[in-house]
Amino acid sequence: MKRLVWGIVVAVLGLASFAGATNNPNGPEASILLGMMCLIGGGLLIWFGQGQRMREQKVGEGALRRLQELGHIPCEDLARDVGLGEYQTRLILRKLQLKGLVPLRVER
Repeated sequence: MKRLVWGIVVAVLGLASFAGATNNPNGPEASILLGMMCLIGGGLLIWFGQGQRMREQKVGEGALRRLQELGHIPCEDLARDVGLGEYQTRLILRKLQLKGLVPLRVER
């Protein structure tokens, strides 16, 4: 989520640099170059931030589904279904548990 937010901030700064290109005393080239770098960097941050968010969503949905069906979360099966490595799946799952999005245990 941090990548997504920072990507939006950097992209907006790049657009602001384009808007102020005519008022730059050093010439518009410097502002246009800075604007392009910020816009590309912000776009990449947005792209990778959205990808991380989608991976977290897939892991969270799969974990909740398995908790309902099985009463526990088999990480090997979850990693295989999501298409990630087991270690990365466990890291994402732990992060979701700390946020309170996936319960630590099933209440019966």
